[in-house]
Amino acid sequence: MSLKETIDISEENGILVCTIKVPPRNYAFSRTLIYRTDNVIEMLLRKGYDIDQVLESTLVHNKPSKTNSYQGTWKFKLVETKPPPAPTKRATRSRATKKK
Repeated sequence: MSLKETIDISEENGILVCTIKVPPRNYAFSRTLIYRTDNVIEMLLRKGYDIDQVLESTLVHNKPSKTNSYQGTWKFKLVETKPPPAPTKRATRSRATKKK
């Protein structure tokens, strides 16, 4: 069985939700993991997401303690992308002359 951290990223209505779950630190997984908001933002920027603001943040680590759930969720508001403006049509000028 491979022990790795699980990162789930989902996007809905301009809000990005990132959930990270880490295995507890023990003899099978001796590496210490700490995920702070800055680390998560940096990871999401590398993946191509444009983050506007942080809506919900937390701290996740794999050090054993009574209150540690080994899981955390971050919520971010994404930068709104505006569609490019539609090209306007130029009015055509009639070259025909009107006779009276």
